Amino acid sequence: MTDEDFSQVSMLSLFQAELETQSQALTAGLLALERNPVAADALEACMRAAHSLKGAARIIDLMPAVKVANAMEDCLVAAQRGNVRVGREHIDALLQGCDLLKLIASGSSSEPANSEVETFLAKFEELSLPEAKPRPQDSAADFATSDDALEQLATTSSANLL
Repeated sequence: MTDEDFSQVSMLSLFQAELETQSQALTAGLLALERNPVAADALEACMRAAHSLKGAARIIDLMPAVKVANAMEDCLVAAQRGNVRVGREHIDALLQGCDLLKLIASGSSSEPANSEVETFLAKFEELSLPEAKPRPQDSAADFATSDDALEQLATTSSANLL
């Protein structure tokens, strides 16, 4: 801890300082994930940074930033659980999230930031969804079982029980 006097600093300024610190942690973690997309320590560090940013934004009621940080955190949690494999497109989107948070925190204009937030959230929702497409080789026929195969299984099972 430092002995700095923060009594004259605005809450937004404190958020901006936190954003700078956590953005650095996110960037370092994302670089590590670029080399190894399943590195547990890098995923954890990135998730914690996004979580911290979400909490800091919530404290100052900066809801667009809360939404962005929450989307980032959700993606990283999904990656930790193995539901999403972090790829180049995820890393790019997470870095864009850091830039968007900085734009929101600058407070220069809320109108462009709001539309950018909605675009970001839509993109992130698409990126964070696990693949639901069936594999080309999967078909109903692959899962169908013939009567002969069932009878053979029953016969074999009965013989093993005796």
